[in-house]
Amino acid sequence: MQTPRLILVRHGRSAHVERRWLDAEGLARWNQAYDAASITPELPPPPALRALAQRAACIVASDMPRAIASAELLAGPRMEPATSPLLREVELPLPTVPLVRLPLMAWALVLGAQEFGRRVRGVHAPPEVTDRAGRAADWLLEVAERGTPVLAVTHGSFRAHLARTLERRGLRSRGGGIGHWSAWEFG
Repeated sequence: MQTPRLILVRHGRSAHVERRWLDAEGLARWNQAYDAASITPELPPPPALRALAQRAACIVASDMPRAIASAELLAGPRMEPATSPLLREVELPLPTVPLVRLPLMAWALVLGAQEFGRRVRGVHAPPEVTDRAGRAADWLLEVAERGTPVLAVTHGSFRAHLARTLERRGLRSRGGGIGHWSAWEFG
């Protein structure tokens, strides 16, 4: 049997832009608006990713608007991407620091520091995230058996959990980057 080929893609940049300084409540509101937004048309996928998408037998995506819009752009008129909540982003625990206002990039650094601190302390992903990554891997591998390669548009944090699950199952990864439109190939 041939090794399945999977391509995990981070969605395009969100159309929701925030330039004001935010307190913790504002950060929560930003997060909701970010999840509801599609992608900005000014930053399309790079040509190399478009070429990968053209070779995909199947394109799937998270059911979040920015992932759906990204998948539709990559699929073009040749196919309708399937969607699944299995590929949704991990809900990050947002800080609840009162009276602090920061720019969005500073909040991103705070969230990253919190995640780093959890990893250093040996705190693993919540069981529901690990379980969902396992179910998503099962689904993608099943789809890949019917016609490889499969391109899956997902999100930054969840993609990392899914990648670790696929690697534990013996798939090798190549590619990289963590930015929007970055692609990780597994096979």
